Amino acid sequence: MNRVVEQNKEKVSNDYKILKHINCKGVRPNKMMVKTKATEQNELLKNLDLSKVDTKLQKEITELQAEQRAKEEQAKLIQQEKDGVMAESKPEEEELDEKSDDEKPEGIIQPKHKVVHSYPVDLQDTWEGHKSAAEGSKIEKLHILPSEITVTIYVKFIESLKAATLDINDSTLMFKYPDVYYLDINLMYKVDKLAGSAKFDKTKKTLTVRVPVTGSTEDSQKVLDKHFKDYRERAAQSTKDIKNLKKSTLDSLIETRSLRKKDKVFEEEQDNEAETKENVRDNKIADLVS
Repeated sequence: MNRVVEQNKEKVSNDYKILKHINCKGVRPNKMMVKTKATEQNELLKNLDLSKVDTKLQKEITELQAEQRAKEEQAKLIQQEKDGVMAESKPEEEELDEKSDDEKPEGIIQPKHKVVHSYPVDLQDTWEGHKSAAEGSKIEKLHILPSEITVTIYVKFIESLKAATLDINDSTLMFKYPDVYYLDINLMYKVDKLAGSAKFDKTKKTLTVRVPVTGSTEDSQKVLDKHFKDYRERAAQSTKDIKNLKKSTLDSLIETRSLRKKDKVFEEEQDNEAETKENVRDNKIADLVS
């Protein structure tokens, strides 16, 4: 460096210090390329454009970028193959359902609907309390009727309900729209049709019907009785399992105690036998001494 500065008649401040064996960002720094008269006389180096020459670090960065792009392209190809397989394996029925959802059907169809039962909430539902009280509350819940039934009917191809017919009886609901929809469902409970309400949402294209429950029908009573019977069977089986568990635990405890007792008796017998042998030996020694 000093030689190059001297040839070019340049001066460099001397308030610097050359640090040897110092790493830059964890590695040894690369050497800088400086043009000299010797390099200018070299035809190969004279025509070399240093701005187009990549350093070792630049080459590593370029290689890493190329590897990352290759990985991303491979992942895209794999995902496209998966999507293609899934699209091919989709059942024809689902495709028909999608088409039927977008296209207006020919003839009268049953609209999609959802029935939700709302039950009264008790403070006891949020904590278990005593075991017997919790079991009693479970038994009572099996006979609790819902307070309200909400029926949501999805009517995608209807802009207005002026021509629609909604009829609610004691335990059934019937909805009809000319040449498009017909729905007749069993609510499973007796309802108060005079206290009910219906609301049509033009944005979501849904008809929401709410009716309070006044009692149970034969069908709902059968369901309640079946649930109660299943609960009693599960409770009896659970009680039986607990008794068997307690009995097995008690048997294992008795067996452990009996084994311990046998071990203790055996140890006592061994001690007595050793003591007897020791006494006999002492007596023999005493006889020999006398």
